[in-house]
Amino acid sequence: MNEDFYRERASEKFATSDNPENDAVISKAVAALSLSSGDRILDFGCADGYFLKRICEKVPGVEGYGVDIIPHSAWSDLHGLKLQGTGLPLTFPDNFFDALFCSQVLEHLNDPELAVSEFARVVRPGGRAWIAVPNGYSDTWSGFHGLQKHIDVIEGHIRHFTAAELAELFDRYGFTAVAQRYDLFVGLYLYYRYVAYNPALKRRLVASIAPSMQ
Repeated sequence: MNEDFYRERASEKFATSDNPENDAVISKAVAALSLSSGDRILDFGCADGYFLKRICEKVPGVEGYGVDIIPHSAWSDLHGLKLQGTGLPLTFPDNFFDALFCSQVLEHLNDPELAVSEFARVVRPGGRAWIAVPNGYSDTWSGFHGLQKHIDVIEGHIRHFTAAELAELFDRYGFTAVAQRYDLFVGLYLYYRYVAYNPALKRRLVASIAPSMQ
């Protein structure tokens, strides 16, 4: 993981905003994690803290913690969340969290096994994890491979996981896969190809929706 690369990427992006795709991610994660008031949740690779903030809003009383390699200035606006600019190994005690959220992060890590071993350490027995990664090439139609490789370059992906590989990695550290699902790839490709790093277009789009950090 190249920290300078991610600092540059963070400077190019606008704050994450509400949209139907993000709303769907949050709803799926909240349902899967079975959160209750008083639970502690870790968002590993929390970026600007958008998803952590929204999850905590969905379930009042949840205590949110976020970790990211790049400190974001927007973090100071996320009242009630504990956000750290740090990486691995994690600094939390054993069995500290009831739930873990990790979306589109493991594909960036030089040592994802270290991350998963730390997840197993800090999530209590019986806790839940919600993990999302880009799909491995061998799981997808070959016509998508060129699109995936384009996103890899833009986003700094250094590895992929098939569904079986991801399940096996977490199984080695005591996690049990409760459910696995695929989401549509084409929409994500179009967003990153034509919106995420198109400042003029992105500026017009975000002007029409509520900023995430209100």
